[in-house]
Amino acid sequence: MTPASASRGGTEVKSNTFSIGYTFSLGGIDQVCSGALLSGTILVTAAHCVMDSKGNKSSGYIFAPPGTAMDAPINPSISYPKIVKIYTVDGFVLTESNAKDDIAFIQVDKPFTTKGFIRVATADEIAAIADKSDINGYGFGDVYETGALYSNYARSYPLKWNGTSSSTNTFEITSPNATACSGDSGGPITAKLASGEEVLVAVMSGAAGVVNHCGTASNGIYTMRVTKVHPYMDLVAAALAAPTPTPSVKPVVKKYKITCVKGKVKKFITGTAPKCPTGYKQTAKVLVK
Repeated sequence: MTPASASRGGTEVKSNTFSIGYTFSLGGIDQVCSGALLSGTILVTAAHCVMDSKGNKSSGYIFAPPGTAMDAPINPSISYPKIVKIYTVDGFVLTESNAKDDIAFIQVDKPFTTKGFIRVATADEIAAIADKSDINGYGFGDVYETGALYSNYARSYPLKWNGTSSSTNTFEITSPNATACSGDSGGPITAKLASGEEVLVAVMSGAAGVVNHCGTASNGIYTMRVTKVHPYMDLVAAALAAPTPTPSVKPVVKKYKITCVKGKVKKFITGTAPKCPTGYKQTAKVLVK
């Protein structure tokens, strides 16, 4: 299977609270992946999004917080979260013959959000998911993939749980009408408990028969590979237990523009507390910011 390339057959979800997308560079190529927020500062994704089979590491990350379009303009006045640490299984190398441990956790220095994260399903909750029951995938996908509706927001796509193979950490799931594509890698795979709570079960790792960046169907069925999250939580247990930084609120700085007059000479001065030069009289004051 090829690493998951976007959700064909998915539905746009602008209001999502935990599915996060990001761009990065790997091997000199700009790429897209997805992930899920476990806390304000920790997201889980696929390991092949942070490192290739030769050990080259990704760089130049730009994150799109939940509910934000991937191509939203960057506001230079806002300080965006920066990566503190990336956690992967020691010795991880993803190849076609070795698909194990394709999971990574990214820790950033300040919260993307203060609420709306998703809880990781426990081993017992995963074991209780009935075979062939409905589950859900989320991802930003390759927004230019052939045959899929353009969307730069997260998409949700329907999947079927494969209870017969889910005894391993990496296993296959299927769908009769949707598949993962480029950019869905690392995207959350979720299930709903009897209580109605949506929990995180796995992350997207790859799709079978990739053509034009998306998986293709065999006998009318799309097959994808996912990696459970629960078995790897020890990697970030300490980081999740640490207090989450409180977002700093910058005071609003007001700037004023005043008009200063001396005879027929007029001057305009702007600042937080502007004053007219000696000999000039202030005749007007307006708020400019």
